[in-house]
Amino acid sequence: MDYFKQFYTDVSTGIHRSDTEEFFAKEAAEKLFHLGRGRNILDFGCGSADLTVYYCRVFDDVVGVDFSENMLDHARLRAEQQSVANLALIQADNETVWTRVGDRKFDVVTSSGVVQYLSPEDIDRFTREALRRLSPDGVIVHFDIPDPRIYFLTRLGFMRPRPWRWTDLPDTLVRFGKLIARRGIDAIRRHPTDIMGYQHHPSVFSGIGASNRLRIDIVSSVYYDYRYHVMMRRADPADESRPDHG
Repeated sequence: MDYFKQFYTDVSTGIHRSDTEEFFAKEAAEKLFHLGRGRNILDFGCGSADLTVYYCRVFDDVVGVDFSENMLDHARLRAEQQSVANLALIQADNETVWTRVGDRKFDVVTSSGVVQYLSPEDIDRFTREALRRLSPDGVIVHFDIPDPRIYFLTRLGFMRPRPWRWTDLPDTLVRFGKLIARRGIDAIRRHPTDIMGYQHHPSVFSGIGASNRLRIDIVSSVYYDYRYHVMMRRADPADESRPDHG
């Protein structure tokens, strides 16, 4: 994760498709639909609280966590501008977050555009620790995870508005060569060199769900065509008896 920490050290706001308040409101509405309702929520990787302030309108107690003090400074300013009083901000990363939050319990643990910067092993550890702080009916929701299958097609140019043409072949081949070279570099260095992160296949989360006895729901993002969301809940005993469980 050091590469991504270095990238975000001097960044002061989250990376969104649009930086207007209107877009933040729409994106937050989609996420709140999946988050459901509860009293306490932990927003891991809250950044400058672009979306977190909207969570504060629904949940009584909101904890925003980010490793970047620069991001948190902007989150404090945004909370003040939005007259938000129920947001506590903590500086931590995936290795220190649970020590910093202490014995607090949460109905929801969420992140947006974050877990692609963690390895599958990191995500599994994060999940296990989150479950210890999660209420019995709580949910872990990871938003906006890049889907390697769709992102691959996007980078090759197949997802542009107009249809692909044979005249696009040279450009497609160049893009393909660059992607393969980057994947090779990633494999050698054992961490991604692209800001899109690990681009976990959805099966990664299915595996984590099975090992932690969780029910996993995966849906596509509304506002980011090559991303998906993952909802993780403790499995109902009745679910475990079904042949397709996990």
